[in-house]
Amino acid sequence: MADVVDLGASKVKVMTVPAYYSYRQYGNGGKPVKLKAVQKPGDIRIVATHSKSDNDFLFKFRFKKRNYKDGKGQWIEKIMIETGPLAYKK
Repeated sequence: MADVVDLGASKVKVMTVPAYYSYRQYGNGGKPVKLKAVQKPGDIRIVATHSKSDNDFLFKFRFKKRNYKDGKGQWIEKIMIETGPLAYKK
């Protein structure tokens, strides 16, 4: 298991494995955090069931399909996993 480090232009955010487990166990007022998947246009978000906003997600899976080489029929399909604000809450 690896720590997650998000390097931005002006700040560094870190999510450690122990912090993640601690949040999962005690993150909702001392109760275990339950997660659910929410489908949005262009992505699938993993959010806490008690969260009031889908923008407060733990992870987001984004899907892209691109034609490259001037439309000669070659496609690249990507799944990108991004961490969200819930991953960095203390």
